[in-house]
Amino acid sequence: MNSDHHKLLEIKRDLEIWLGDVSSPRIPGKKIKVTDPLLDLAESAHVYFLQPRLNERKRVNPADRPITVYNRWWHKDFDTPFERVPYEDWPDVIDFLGARYPAKLIWFGGPQIVREVSAFKK
Repeated sequence: MNSDHHKLLEIKRDLEIWLGDVSSPRIPGKKIKVTDPLLDLAESAHVYFLQPRLNERKRVNPADRPITVYNRWWHKDFDTPFERVPYEDWPDVIDFLGARYPAKLIWFGGPQIVREVSAFKK
């Protein structure tokens, strides 16, 4: 994202950007897309299940494949974990087995939401 991104003008409050690192086994073979497919899949899971206002395209349908995302939060030194998550609306785990199965959003030490996949769509 850069200063020309079309959604930046829609942000009307203080802007905070959190950067993450997606760790996973990579899909073998020639890369067709610029964005890694597993990064795109993790983003799709977050957008569909959390329904952020600014990403209309990925809010419409769940990811095209099952995925389990385990979110871990680190301080800027990339070595010290946060004791409390910095953004409490984001779950620690998103578990999506496919549209035929209930999806789970889990907060460690907090709630667990289990719903039909379509119930997450606003």
